[in-house]
Amino acid sequence: MSHIGKIETFKPIYDGSLGIPGLGVAPAMPKMDAALARLLMDRAPDYDDPEVRRAMRNLCFTTAGSYFTPMNNIVANVGGAVQNLPGVFQHGGRQRTYGGSLTYAAQAAASVIGLCRLPLFGVIVGITLVTSVSTGSATLAIGDANSSNVYVAASAYTSADTPTRIGKTSAHFAQLMQGYDATTGNPTNFSSGQNAAPPNPGGFGSLYEDVLVTTAAASLPGSGTLVILVDYVID
Repeated sequence: MSHIGKIETFKPIYDGSLGIPGLGVAPAMPKMDAALARLLMDRAPDYDDPEVRRAMRNLCFTTAGSYFTPMNNIVANVGGAVQNLPGVFQHGGRQRTYGGSLTYAAQAAASVIGLCRLPLFGVIVGITLVTSVSTGSATLAIGDANSSNVYVAASAYTSADTPTRIGKTSAHFAQLMQGYDATTGNPTNFSSGQNAAPPNPGGFGSLYEDVLVTTAAASLPGSGTLVILVDYVID
């Protein structure tokens, strides 16, 4: 076959308009470079040739132009520099769940209800809410003693028995560095600027975050059950 015939044979491949024969369709394929085009023209149409098939298969690959964190740290580990590895809370850590169940009893608006206690330095990777009945106009926010909605903005939940993933983007995959005790409201990470006393269970050095649910707008239902699951990773 002449080079002109070979060019026409592979034109749909190297201009990105067709998939690879025998390998399926590869939409939005990039155009091949000149060296690869010459290789295919010299070997075409012998698709059984291993080098041709390998070259055509490579046309299906698209490389990344940017990266999520911490993937950007991993791909930056080149050369002889010290390796920059992600922490276990970012990669390969064990997911744990702290679940809470609340029986509705017409709790008044502005009620503050303790949900769970998380260890500092972990990261929240998911919050799931399930309610057996609609909360009506009553809203629920999830936060701590310092900010009532730091994790989940106030919202009503009207779909019964429907697990719903909730939470702010800023509350996910961000290491917990500051905590507050549910009873005293004290910060739980010790520093001399907060308190010169040794760590104690009421805060100041106990290294935990107490997560709270705050109601608003109306009373909660008179009966039914609310379940909230907080997934986190620390090690």
